[in-house]
Amino acid sequence: MMGRRLIINKPYTRTGPFLDVKVLILNPHTNQQTSFDQVCLVDTGFSGGLHVPRSREAEIRLIGVEATPTTVSLAGGVPGTGYVCFAYVQRIEDFWFPMPGIETELLIRGEEPALLGRDILKSMIAEFDGPRKLLSIYQPASDRDCAHKV
Repeated sequence: MMGRRLIINKPYTRTGPFLDVKVLILNPHTNQQTSFDQVCLVDTGFSGGLHVPRSREAEIRLIGVEATPTTVSLAGGVPGTGYVCFAYVQRIEDFWFPMPGIETELLIRGEEPALLGRDILKSMIAEFDGPRKLLSIYQPASDRDCAHKV
């Protein structure tokens, strides 16, 4: 299709489409930062950006970032407690976004799997080919000068 460029084309297993994501957390008061790679399930039912397990909280605190407690609505509308802070998605698979990355809210809660939600995907075109178990993500033409693949 004209007007878009393929940036990710990855088969997935019966457990779903998982992508490797590089996340950057920055403390704006001290300029300290931490980054980590996180394997995330692509979840279009999750309206947020990133949802990572509680085990990531310790490394975020090491740079002086205290995540804010929040109430989240879980599947079925059940309320749950989580913690949020700002983060940047720098890379998805081998596709790098311009520095500092896509700014998003990071939800810290529960265990694996981590989730990559609609807030990150909203600027991309994602196609799920169920019979072939293939996830393709495209960069719209208007964004071509904003990111690169290495």
